[in-house]
Amino acid sequence: DYDTAQSNPKLIVGYSDITALHCALYQRAGWTALHGPMVAVDWPEIGTETEEIFWSVASGNILAPLPSPGGHQLVSFRSGQAEGPLIGGNLSTLVRLLGTPYFPDLNGAILFLEDVGEAPYRLDAMFAQLHLAGVLDKLSGLVLGAFTECEPPPDRPSLTFNRILDDYFGDAQYPVATDLLYGHIPVKSAIPFGIRAKLETNENQATLSMLESVVT
Repeated sequence: DYDTAQSNPKLIVGYSDITALHCALYQRAGWTALHGPMVAVDWPEIGTETEEIFWSVASGNILAPLPSPGGHQLVSFRSGQAEGPLIGGNLSTLVRLLGTPYFPDLNGAILFLEDVGEAPYRLDAMFAQLHLAGVLDKLSGLVLGAFTECEPPPDRPSLTFNRILDDYFGDAQYPVATDLLYGHIPVKSAIPFGIRAKLETNENQATLSMLESVVT
């Protein structure tokens, strides 16, 4: 019941398959959300810095730049500046929403992505699907997190993740950053979903900043 949800917003926290819930509730009810540590998986062994960042974002603070545990820094892939809604999550889950009423409006968005256990040829196919659907051309920026266990097999020729990035984003007309500390990894940042944000990249550094609170 998205009409009821629209008048009773909640902050849903999670990542991976939770991306589907975040996207549906954002698109149909206007909910913001928080990509971050899940109670069942991460909280029993959560680190102090991860927890502090999570509670700071979840409490409504606007963090600029958005910090990462251990002072981890983004890496610039394509230089530029962008502002727009910060939307994303798990790549394979997001691609499965294409063509449904729950795929978010990414026009002018800063898209953030992560995934796990996907062979390079599958990642290539998913980026190709987003490209052919016209999604990648609509973005104002892109931030890539951890792509865990996505290495090519050692015993056969394969695309590499860096080659895939070059193929799809080497000539991007918007800023692209990598190494976001987010995804299927034990130490992760808390990434707000659905708020306006700013991505700034140059030859030396990249920063992602919140422009709004995730708490409505």
